[in-house]
Amino acid sequence: TRASGNADDLNRLVGQLLDFARIDADRVRLRPQVLTARAVVDAAVGSLAPALAEHRVEVEVAATLAVTADENAVSQILANLLTNAAKFSPAGTCIAISGRAADDEVVLSVSDDGPGVGPEDHDRVFERFYQAPQTAAARPGTGIGLTIAQRFTELQGGRIWVDRHGGSGATFSFSLPAAGAADRQLSEVTQR
Repeated sequence: TRASGNADDLNRLVGQLLDFARIDADRVRLRPQVLTARAVVDAAVGSLAPALAEHRVEVEVAATLAVTADENAVSQILANLLTNAAKFSPAGTCIAISGRAADDEVVLSVSDDGPGVGPEDHDRVFERFYQAPQTAAARPGTGIGLTIAQRFTELQGGRIWVDRHGGSGATFSFSLPAAGAADRQLSEVTQR
């Protein structure tokens, strides 16, 4: 079990490094399509089952929420946020994934009960190789997962941010264009 877990961790690390190299070289090719947010979230949770095994995972994403995005890129964003949540929160605690519509966007959020991110680090955690001081010593890592999540979000016209979750923990949220939003914007421009 330990060897399998280590192999999964190594596989994710290599994947992150390859994503990072492609993003740095501007060699990312996105194929936006209409996706059901719940289906993408469920697939990400399923593929990360071993990494999330010590946590209770709750998903509150309506089946009607749809985005226009690249499926692999959204999966990578979720994978980075979910593995961070599992890595930095105590075993047995809850990792909550929620989704909501907001104007022409869909906002997906991952909340955990870990040490959280101080306000002074809210912007810095997305910098390459940066790790918040309160977590760096306890859980070593590469410091590129959130950078990758940010770049994949921005390449799709979205944004990503972090907030404090209740009294402790963190909530990482990212937005993506709602399905049909791009079509409505194009239609409005054409009508002018």
